[in-house]
Amino acid sequence: ANRQRTRAQELASQTEARRAEAVEQRVIAEAAVEKEKATRREAERQRVIAEQQTLEVGRQRARAEAALKEAEEQRAEAERLRKAAEEALRNLSLTDQLTGLYNYRGFINLAEHHLKIARREMHPSLLIYADMDGLKEINDTLGHTVGDKAIRAVARATRSLVRADDMLFRWGGDEFLVLMFKLPQPEA
Repeated sequence: ANRQRTRAQELASQTEARRAEAVEQRVIAEAAVEKEKATRREAERQRVIAEQQTLEVGRQRARAEAALKEAEEQRAEAERLRKAAEEALRNLSLTDQLTGLYNYRGFINLAEHHLKIARREMHPSLLIYADMDGLKEINDTLGHTVGDKAIRAVARATRSLVRADDMLFRWGGDEFLVLMFKLPQPEA
């Protein structure tokens, strides 16, 4: 009977040890499951942060691209304005302010080029010199304002008499030049 009791106590002790070990294993397994859940939650949190950062980088890139495009458009507009200003300055340097006709510098710059073309294409050209009579008397008696009006009137009248392809110049003061191209060939 003692032996049986001892044996029963040993079995009870072994069962209790196994039960304690099983509980310990269950606690360890639950802790591992909780740890895995925490790791998954952290991984998910990191994934969400990474997605947000990716979205933010995308937004920043879009803003940077838009700013770059705007800067390029502004550069192109500035270049267009620069070219327009250069062209306006060039035209001012070649144009007589009073009449709007080409001036002496305009004649020098443009006539040579157009005469070369006329020679190459074998088109006859003609240079006409005209001088206003009486401008000094108009200026002396009626004033320079009236003299300027007379110069403008002669420029308008001359412009209305020449062809669109012909070039009209105010050489200076009361002198005008007309450069005519593509004249009909003289008959032999």
